[in-house]
Amino acid sequence: MRWATAALAAAITGKTVAGNECTQPAVRREWRVLAEQEKVDYIAAVKCLTTKPSKVGLATSLYEDFPWIHSQLNSNIHFVASFLPWHRWFVHLYESELRGQCNYRGTMPYWDWTQDSGALPSAPVFLESTTSGFGAGGLQNEFQSPTRPNPLTSCVTTGAFANLSLTYYTTTERTHCLNRSFNNGTGSSPTDDSWQAALYSPAMIANITDKSPSFEKFWVELENNPHGAIHNSIGGDMVPSTSPNDPLFFLHHSQVDRLWWIWQQKDPMTRNSDYSGNKYPYDDETPASLADTMTFGGLSTNITVADVMSTIRGGLCYGYA
Repeated sequence: MRWATAALAAAITGKTVAGNECTQPAVRREWRVLAEQEKVDYIAAVKCLTTKPSKVGLATSLYEDFPWIHSQLNSNIHFVASFLPWHRWFVHLYESELRGQCNYRGTMPYWDWTQDSGALPSAPVFLESTTSGFGAGGLQNEFQSPTRPNPLTSCVTTGAFANLSLTYYTTTERTHCLNRSFNNGTGSSPTDDSWQAALYSPAMIANITDKSPSFEKFWVELENNPHGAIHNSIGGDMVPSTSPNDPLFFLHHSQVDRLWWIWQQKDPMTRNSDYSGNKYPYDDETPASLADTMTFGGLSTNITVADVMSTIRGGLCYGYA
């Protein structure tokens, strides 16, 4: 489903709320369709976050609040039913800080990696422009396991985030440069299975969005397959629990959220409240509920899962093009 093009400009700058439902949702668009200036503005706002003070009491920047919180809550937000709703609000909080702290006027972009399956390092997000690209990887086109002994030596040296200094690696302070170590998952030869392409191909995504009859089925397939494959294929800082260290994390998770949104749009009356699965990791005895509380470590007040099941209610007001 696509939002009407005529509504795009107005949707970026304003919204109308009727009761608890917004009637003029902002439109999130794919990175490669943004105008050059829109890319420049977004990246400038992200870099601006590195100059703002922490909101959660850290000695580091607002930018680093996000990997820190994600890491601290890691075991509560992965392989659980709240994976999708928690990350939906997390991306919203990031977008809100871009706007509130850094005067960003656009919407949160997403990266549709299905368009790059099998040729991941050539994706437009890895452009080496110092103003509108996220830069390439430290070991592009070379096999590199994300579990190698020293995972912090593949510095990103091109693009707008070249030599970005980061403080946290998992739950510890470990100052390092932004790392990417592209990992094709099979070796260095360009085979049909390179870059774990089958896990985030258009065919795989169509199968997940079209053939998942329940939220639980959809969430498990999405988290375990395309979501995980992108993290592992990019490698470096995208692998550990501090994966928001890499600014691409948010374009990736905006895409993950978009796929959930697409699945919901197929039957919104039912799927905007369809929620089930395990509340805690590897615990099939405690079922998840819409009333479950989600915490954000000081970045936000606590909210319930029900608050974010729709992207046009409960403080959210956006859709996807």
